[in-house]
Amino acid sequence: MTDLAFDFGDHTVLDISRFGPTGEPRAPIQQQGSLRSRHASAVGAAAVQPHVASQMARVYAAYEQHGALCDTEVEIHTGIDRSSVIPRRRALEKLGLVREVGFRTNPRSGKSNIAYTIVGG
Repeated sequence: MTDLAFDFGDHTVLDISRFGPTGEPRAPIQQQGSLRSRHASAVGAAAVQPHVASQMARVYAAYEQHGALCDTEVEIHTGIDRSSVIPRRRALEKLGLVREVGFRTNPRSGKSNIAYTIVGG
């Protein structure tokens, strides 16, 4: 199937697939799929936004409740997989709600990891 291009004239069209779950721009990728698969991806991205917001709130609450934590400790306290904790914490940092405060020993690896806490905490 050939990709279709649409000319909307002077109208600006926001393509949400160009942004990650935390609002950062994604690197441009070659769209190989059909219009149907691209639509499904955009719909899927929009559908997970409430889930992302809920995870961000839980990550923030972990810092509020426990103080400075490394990402693995946030995973332990929230039950959110570390691979999801990291982008949620980064989003909170970009919003100015969370900051680095030093280092803590990772309870699983025993290695020194960066610790984060809420701003003003």
